[in-house]
Amino acid sequence: MDVLTSHTSPLIIASVQAEACDGSVGMTLCPGKQQPNALSGCFQRDLSLDLDRLQSWGAAAVLTLMSQDELSALKVAQLGDEVENRGMLWFQLPVANHQLPDADFECQWVYAGVRLRGLLRAGKKVLVHCGSGLGRTGVIAARLLVELGDSHQQAIAKVREARSGTLQESAHVQYLERYQLASNDAWLDRVLGCLLGGAVGDAFGYAVEFDSLAKIRKCFGEQGLTRPVFQDGKLVVSDDTQMTLFTLEGILRCTDVNGELATPVWLDEVRHAYLDWYDTQLGQQSASSVLHGRLAARPAMRVKRAPGNTCLSALKSGGQGSIERRINQSKGCGGVMRTAPLGFLQGMDPFDLGIQAAALTHGHIDGWTPAGVLPRIVARLIQGEEKFLAVRNGFSDASEWGHIYGELASTQRYQLARRLARKMRFNAHEAIRQLGQGWVGDEALAIAMYAFLSARSYTDAISRATNHDGDSDSTASIAGQLWGAQHGVSDIPHAWIRRLDVLDEILLLVQQMQFWRRHVGSDRYGQPAVPAEIEPCIRMIEMTRELHTLGYQQIRIFPYIAPSGCYWRVEWAPASAFQSSVEPPSVNSEREIVRYSSGSGWEPFEWQGVRDLTPLEMAQQFVRQFPELARAGQGDDWCYAGWLARLLGEVRRGRLPYMSADWPMDLTRGVPMTFGDPFPLPPAMDCELELDHNPEDDLSDEELLSEGLLERAKSPTEDVDDEPTPDQFDFSELYGRTHGLVALYHQGAPYLLQVTQLIWQLLPAPREASSTQLCLLAGWAGEGKLGLHNLLENYLEVADRACARAAEATDQDWKNADGGLNWSKVEHTFAEMDKALLATAFQLSQLIEHVIHAAD
Repeated sequence: MDVLTSHTSPLIIASVQAEACDGSVGMTLCPGKQQPNALSGCFQRDLSLDLDRLQSWGAAAVLTLMSQDELSALKVAQLGDEVENRGMLWFQLPVANHQLPDADFECQWVYAGVRLRGLLRAGKKVLVHCGSGLGRTGVIAARLLVELGDSHQQAIAKVREARSGTLQESAHVQYLERYQLASNDAWLDRVLGCLLGGAVGDAFGYAVEFDSLAKIRKCFGEQGLTRPVFQDGKLVVSDDTQMTLFTLEGILRCTDVNGELATPVWLDEVRHAYLDWYDTQLGQQSASSVLHGRLAARPAMRVKRAPGNTCLSALKSGGQGSIERRINQSKGCGGVMRTAPLGFLQGMDPFDLGIQAAALTHGHIDGWTPAGVLPRIVARLIQGEEKFLAVRNGFSDASEWGHIYGELASTQRYQLARRLARKMRFNAHEAIRQLGQGWVGDEALAIAMYAFLSARSYTDAISRATNHDGDSDSTASIAGQLWGAQHGVSDIPHAWIRRLDVLDEILLLVQQMQFWRRHVGSDRYGQPAVPAEIEPCIRMIEMTRELHTLGYQQIRIFPYIAPSGCYWRVEWAPASAFQSSVEPPSVNSEREIVRYSSGSGWEPFEWQGVRDLTPLEMAQQFVRQFPELARAGQGDDWCYAGWLARLLGEVRRGRLPYMSADWPMDLTRGVPMTFGDPFPLPPAMDCELELDHNPEDDLSDEELLSEGLLERAKSPTEDVDDEPTPDQFDFSELYGRTHGLVALYHQGAPYLLQVTQLIWQLLPAPREASSTQLCLLAGWAGEGKLGLHNLLENYLEVADRACARAAEATDQDWKNADGGLNWSKVEHTFAEMDKALLATAFQLSQLIEHVIHAAD
């Protein structure tokens, strides 16, 4: 009998490809198997060499269709670990030899199928194997092709041609005919991402739930916990994930095939599910236990994982609380940490469902309103809404809550979380300290919001949400749910997912809703064509940006609509003429103000031939024609120039701003636009950022407040759009490049290669030498393009330190005497950080400018 080794008989990988994607499915026998009495020979293979072959073939994932007993019999029990050690994903979905996949396989395929198809759609390679690489391997390889869009006949023919001896039984063909294109993957990917992301985050934080940040650092180093802690090889979840799954089981009992609530008694089903969870916390299931579902009977769920006292005591008495009949005054986070699955329901705003589900056990408004906000955000993220907008829309109707529920909840922490995510991304520990510890509902949600919005990856998000002094598992669980709802399951490390102690339970529930239909993303987000009549208006803003480029950044605009919406108008005036960023200018001389109306079309200021002028030529002519305004408008205001550059991006889409009109205006949400959401307000004037009172005023703040002469600083208008990307700026000129570098700081590492290329193209030949010179000027040891890339990485760190120093130099005690936030102090801190960032970016931009023009 021939001896087949990895040397004498190198591993043969037969591959097939679906018509609709570029990825390849590979088929082979069990790598490294040692089987002396096989029908086809004596196998004495080397696992390491065979896996090297898989790696060189380019496998992103390996799907093993064999049980652990089978692997042990072939002397490759360590296959999974060895695959993962080589950076490949390992999936083990056993199918009995000479059998078709069973119910357990189908349950696991809910997750594995989505993830493997995602890899293949992305052009990756997936290796499928069983013992001989024929029967089971051929069936699942063909199934993948069918689920990617091939017909049954195409898939079978491809597999048979690629690997002789596969799909020879009629049962295999009949099995494949049960399947079709997996058209619901986009939605299912995000649902799985939410549930699995939350479970992994929960397990991650549960390891240090009751530890202070100092203790976490003592145990795991200065960076805190950055890798999960396994218990007997498993990731162990807490009561947060347990109750989340019982919420899902409850709603599954009262939804139809489309994922819509089919019964008005849904809340009773959720309450019954929570009572089932309560039963699991009492120890072994007794003969007298009356369970409403199957989840509570599973051994993995019948364990105590630090359950919250509020939930236990409320459910002990039946969990009969409601918003109208408060069961207690608890505002603990046990209400919000369990309601994310309500965001999966179809055709409804889940806010009311969330608050009612939480009110069963938590009576305080800060205990149940976060439980409505979370599933609303989850639903919007799954639909494809931009993350900052989705978070803001989670609580944007907060002013109405008092009318509906009889009590108004504060949203200050949520607003601060969004601002901190933009302004204090570099110092998560300090940002989270400002938000609280997470033991109560609004704090837990705010911390999770910050971690989600500020992070660069899933692991970054849950690490931020874990490493603090408070309720680490709840905050990390919610942050993981939000990240997964936006990015899907592929962002979550598979090696962690497959070790979850409740993975089977999660997938059993998801299996019941895998065919719900929900569109991810929407055509309504597409932008309409820009009408020709507003093209001159767009040119006015383009001209203004060129004025800023020429050094006239003290020129501000005031756009408005008059009369009665007939014309869009804009005024240019020096910053000194504005008492606030949202009020019309007041000038001493008409020579210091210039006006334009859309009624003038392409003849602004009585100019001729404007359509043929560039925005820069218009700006130069503007300076010549209006010298008084130009003189008053000279000087830097980078914050305002950056704001206008971002506004220009919206204006070019046909969205014109206005700050005044012949109807009541509400500027609390931002600058109204002619359609769509508001745009962030312009940066505050220096006079608006003053923290001290008039020296002539003898009264203290509190005395002024009590006399009604001073109002508390209200929370700032929320940003609507995310920060711009670097490619929205012109890197060929000093100021555009400066703002591009600011954008790089906000967008981070994913844009490093792009910005490296943008700057590389500007450098004079020979570019290698120019880049080396730039690094030398910046005090950085680097050469060529790699040196430039590393220099930009260092710039991000330098900017971090500059922002940190600026923040530390301000008063960071942001609390008022009544416990509310002092937004004046918050804004002052952020303004100082912005200045530090701009100065850092400008310094690097100047060095680049010097190198560009050195050869002139």
